[in-house]
Amino acid sequence: MKEALVYQGGFRQNLCLIYNTKSMVYYLPQHIPAIEAMEGINQKTEMPDIVKKDRQNNTLLIIKNKIMERQYLNQVAGKMEAADVDENVKLLNDKVMEKENLADKEAMEKPQEKFEIKKLAFIKGNRQKIDRSNVVENAQRMKAMGYIADMPIEYLKMEKVKEHLHDRELCKVIITSKQADVVPDLKNFEMEFEVIPENEYDQYEGVIIDGQHRYIALCILKDADIRPKYKEVTIPEGMDILQYTALRNMGKPWKNDDFANSHLATHDEHVDYILEKYRGDKYALPFLLNVYSLGTGNLTMKQIKNMQQGCKKMSDFKRIKLTKETQDKGDKICQLCNDNPVLAKDRLTGRFGEGLKNFHKSHDSDFDVVRNVLNAIDKDKWEAYFVDKGGRSMEVKAYEDALGKVYELLGGA
Repeated sequence: MKEALVYQGGFRQNLCLIYNTKSMVYYLPQHIPAIEAMEGINQKTEMPDIVKKDRQNNTLLIIKNKIMERQYLNQVAGKMEAADVDENVKLLNDKVMEKENLADKEAMEKPQEKFEIKKLAFIKGNRQKIDRSNVVENAQRMKAMGYIADMPIEYLKMEKVKEHLHDRELCKVIITSKQADVVPDLKNFEMEFEVIPENEYDQYEGVIIDGQHRYIALCILKDADIRPKYKEVTIPEGMDILQYTALRNMGKPWKNDDFANSHLATHDEHVDYILEKYRGDKYALPFLLNVYSLGTGNLTMKQIKNMQQGCKKMSDFKRIKLTKETQDKGDKICQLCNDNPVLAKDRLTGRFGEGLKNFHKSHDSDFDVVRNVLNAIDKDKWEAYFVDKGGRSMEVKAYEDALGKVYELLGGA
């Protein structure tokens, strides 16, 4: 068999294994460079078990017996003098160092790409209730791991936005610090949204469809070397841009609050009025859904979401009849609660609203009875009847009974 030195596998830190095809001896010189520069040496793919094991352990003791390295040199080289082998090793090592130095020089001289985030706008109503903790979590993840490539910020280009905007407004996010003259960071940042004048739309590349929290995190980390990924999307002809955003259901699925805080229309004037009341006056939405449907069936967020997404119409819900009368009653109850300092908004829960609705129904839908009872609730009556003595949350039936107790005190039967 012809004698040859064959490269048998490599280690980082300039280590590799040499195999002699005639003597079948493995040799591990300590200064032979990695295979990239070892021209003229054939690569083998398999190694004996003992070598594989020791390679995994990152050890230099490839051969079981600890014979001196000079002896291995003689076995591998055959008739070659050890000095000749050393000279060959030195030549290879010099070649690798030259190659590595050239690569380092090229890397240093290569101009650094300037990092800039795309200038993107927000649609007014698209999850405008930004979760601050979610922004911080995204920013911390980016700082630790960089931007995850398969989670791009999805956006619609501005020329397409104009085709699908349907009279909606665009907003920009403004990041400021809680302290004056301090650069915003993850501890002190504040966010506010400002409507963009229509004549400035073309200054923006597009509108965010998915990834609002990631985008705001990038704005806070603008001085960090983070390379975000973007993806352009398209919208079916004639579809509303917010409707498309909700239907996409990408990333985090939209929750009830996301739909309620959006400006997606249900195309029912009374339901849209309730949603606007919720966004403007900050009542609990379940409370409003109950008091604005006195005398009719139960209105739920599931029904509202279906209407906002175009899956259902109000006429599909046969048990619910919202009218000007039901809307007027809801307005009056909100006003009565607002005028009574005991009935603070944090006490006007969905269960309280449902108990009030049941009380109204059980008293022949007489609104005067409801008015008198709400006016009569004072601090003592609230603590006596509307607070669970065991410290638990009041159930719907308990609220209905409490309203009945107040009614009895007023002389009602």
